[in-house]
Amino acid sequence: MIREGKTGTGRGWLRGTVLAVIMALVAGPTLAVLSDSTDRIQGTPPTGTVTLQALLPDGTTVVADSATLGWALIPNQFSVSPTVDNPTLSDADGDTGLSAIPDLSSATLNWTHNGTPLTPAQLAAPLGNNFAGETLALTVEAPVTFRSVTGLPAMGVPLHISSPYTLQVAVVIPAQLDISLDSPTAYVEGGTIMATVTARDNVGDPLPGTEIRFLSTGGKTDKMGSAPGTG
Repeated sequence: MIREGKTGTGRGWLRGTVLAVIMALVAGPTLAVLSDSTDRIQGTPPTGTVTLQALLPDGTTVVADSATLGWALIPNQFSVSPTVDNPTLSDADGDTGLSAIPDLSSATLNWTHNGTPLTPAQLAAPLGNNFAGETLALTVEAPVTFRSVTGLPAMGVPLHISSPYTLQVAVVIPAQLDISLDSPTAYVEGGTIMATVTARDNVGDPLPGTEIRFLSTGGKTDKMGSAPGTG
């Protein structure tokens, strides 16, 4: 009787197959996070917190929390600053060159008075017309993208940031009005003195539409606008 000898080849092949499967399972997740173009391992995007800022109508002065706003300022003329304050940026992978960039095209300025949003007419009018001496709330909102220079991915999904401000509108006190005459530009036309007079509120902002009357005591007024009288 001829007996077949067991050489162990089948068992060895089976063990090799199992080992190959195990190695594939172990290596699979690692290979999945490699970039096809750079072979760098992808990690987590940077994140952080920031304070969004608003700018006065001059486009350069940053609005400070608890600030007093001039009587003549118009809410619709404020804007969102492209720079942020108090940035706290982090990256779990230790990537560097972190930054926070607000999306100005989607940014908003939300004004409220005692919890009620300002109307379109109020937003287009000088603050002193409706809110002299009052407290207003301003909320600056925008999507903010956090980026890194060395990371992969370099950025994540923009985060919606909201930064609140409490602001006071100046009180116009007649006794504190500053009235200035621009004498160098004064001239006489048809027996009338023509001159530019500017009225400013108690924080130095011009007061458009202010009615100013000058009463002469009977003395002569020269072409530079100088006269003995009261105004």
